[in-house]
Amino acid sequence: MLGNNGNSAAFHSHYKDYIVVVILFAINLLNYMDRFTIAAVLTDVQAYFNIDDVYVGLLQTVFIGAYMVFAPVCGYLGDRYSRKLIMIFGIFVWSTTVLLSSFIPREKFWLFFLLRGIVGVGEASYSTIAPVIIADLFVAEKRTKMLMLFFFAIPIGSGLGYVVGANLSLAFGSWQWGIRLTPFLGLMCIILLIFVVHEPTRGGAEKGANLKASSWIADIYYLFENKSFVLSSLGFVCIAFVSGAVSWWMPTFVEYSELKQNVVPSKSKINLIFGFITCISGFFGVSTGSMWSAQWQKTNRKAGCYICAIGLLLGTPFYFGAVSLIENHIIVAWISVFCAVTCLCLNWAILSDLLLVSNTILGFDDTPIRHFYSLKYALLIPPFFLVLGGFFFLWCSLFVEKDRQRLERILAQSSDNNLEGGEDDPLLSTGNFEQITT
Repeated sequence: MLGNNGNSAAFHSHYKDYIVVVILFAINLLNYMDRFTIAAVLTDVQAYFNIDDVYVGLLQTVFIGAYMVFAPVCGYLGDRYSRKLIMIFGIFVWSTTVLLSSFIPREKFWLFFLLRGIVGVGEASYSTIAPVIIADLFVAEKRTKMLMLFFFAIPIGSGLGYVVGANLSLAFGSWQWGIRLTPFLGLMCIILLIFVVHEPTRGGAEKGANLKASSWIADIYYLFENKSFVLSSLGFVCIAFVSGAVSWWMPTFVEYSELKQNVVPSKSKINLIFGFITCISGFFGVSTGSMWSAQWQKTNRKAGCYICAIGLLLGTPFYFGAVSLIENHIIVAWISVFCAVTCLCLNWAILSDLLLVSNTILGFDDTPIRHFYSLKYALLIPPFFLVLGGFFFLWCSLFVEKDRQRLERILAQSSDNNLEGGEDDPLLSTGNFEQITT
């Protein structure tokens, strides 16, 4: 009887953990929908505020800049205070700000620009914390599977953002309506977080007890001492740069390509195609990368680095082909986009997600031909970052096994210290433990 009760309690506990993952997945889906509903109506926003490509690019720059500045701050706070409350606050901020931005008059672009930055602050508070909560609920192969599910939201949410944004703006005759749905979905997510999601013990899945919070300086020191962490972060910067450029500019690039050929572009059709490609290729890339990594890790502990490098290097010619062929061979270009996005998404469940900034475009000629060629030349820059990112991941493979073995020794030492009443290694402070386990 006692054994059955114990099994029932364990099942109930795991069931609640799975519910938490599903809710975090749904919020991450909304997170990426919010990022790219605006990309689906980019040319309409440009016409409404009467701005050139420079300011259109700066909209993404201010978002990423705010995200980049506040992400480590939110991570630091999440190590020491209630992660659940921080996520609730972040979702409220980004949802409210997105809704408010849809009511900005056309002469107040500076206010729209400012609100776009505040959206980045809100989203940073969620994206830096949610994966760590999953890491505190599961271990080993199960953790990989749960993170794979969580990161499915990136391509699927991005794709839905294009489709929803374009079709809502078309249905209501205004680009503002394209971004007004997600804030109300954000309210539903807040309710789920409050009443359904429980916050796990920090380091609980690894059985880490009595973890002490270290100082910010100590966190930075230990992270930079970890070579595989630094190199994989540099590699991911390259991935984020490319994926950010593609996701922000590609639908607009296709529009100008058709205008250059005196064809009236169908924005809803372009966004539907690009959204569909993003969803399917992203799903295929994330699942392939995760399963490939799980199998290869059994025989080679450097598999994650190799898969990320292979994805970047293999995606480079497809990306270059998509940008080069889109003017005269649109079907081949779409196929190349599918292959490039698939390669980029091989790493999402292996590394944490972040999208980075696109380039701003210079020039004074305002014809569709100028827009097309300026975007084309700008979009030919990212392939070099794909190659650079592949190099960083190959370099990372030289250190990743040593760093992983070091972590295993530290965890073993912590277990012994907990039994003997000894002191924890500084690396097992709350902040560093969470960074390493993800």
